[in-house]
Amino acid sequence: QLPVFGPYVEMYNKVQTEGFKILAVYTFLLIAYSVCFCVFFPNASAFSNPFIGLTTVMVMMTGDMNYNFVLDYGLQQDSVHLHEVGAQLLFTFFTFFF
Repeated sequence: QLPVFGPYVEMYNKVQTEGFKILAVYTFLLIAYSVCFCVFFPNASAFSNPFIGLTTVMVMMTGDMNYNFVLDYGLQQDSVHLHEVGAQLLFTFFTFFF
């Protein structure tokens, strides 16, 4: 109704539509990575709960890559070397895909 804001409203609607399309594509990857991180790092506070893990992965999608939990997990646990390598590969794939 206000001609001054018409192009901006149209641009906002277009960006919002494209954003929802991207979110629909990434939803399955988001859920899969949050479950994988919860399995690999059950003692990490960021992945102790699946809902907190989902939120953490969403924050990681924005660019806040917290690599400390991968390193700390290997130092705190008496884990198998293969498990550490798997955790680092999982984090690397996550970084690559997102």
